[in-house]
Amino acid sequence: MKIIWFLLAALLPLGGHAQEPAFPHRNPIEITVLFPAGSSADVTARMLADGMAKALGQRVLVVNRPGAEGAIGYKYVAAQKPDGYSLVWNSNSISTTYHSGQLPFDYQAFDAVARALVSDILAAESNTADAKAIAYAAGVVVGWHVGHLRERAEKLEKRWQSLAAAVPPWKK
Repeated sequence: MKIIWFLLAALLPLGGHAQEPAFPHRNPIEITVLFPAGSSADVTARMLADGMAKALGQRVLVVNRPGAEGAIGYKYVAAQKPDGYSLVWNSNSISTTYHSGQLPFDYQAFDAVARALVSDILAAESNTADAKAIAYAAGVVVGWHVGHLRERAEKLEKRWQSLAAAVPPWKK
């Protein structure tokens, strides 16, 4: 009987305290792209996935879930366990789908993990009077929008800096 208690006591430290392996420890990580295969978002996400796979030593899949202005992909990712294995290649479409009533949540339902690229808006015009009037009106709107975007970008930049300074959960 003493031998059994000794064996149980020897095994006790091994049970119940097992830690989960460091992230990423299971395959694969999945990036949901809200646009069809071959789109610029798809191509960029695949380049990102390739780099992530090399850096993490883990498979990273890109899955296209287009439709409903991104709502299909957003709903899919929002329904997944928030463990870092289901990512969404986000765009400003989440604001459109939220404000049009297609989503019950907005961008705040997700945690930003990285900013992969920034794109500039370009407007071109012809020399006709109508095109110049349209360009002027668009310029007024874009001028407001750029100021708003600049303010939002500064807030996001501060958030990303604080996230970058934090120790990722898989490195703790």
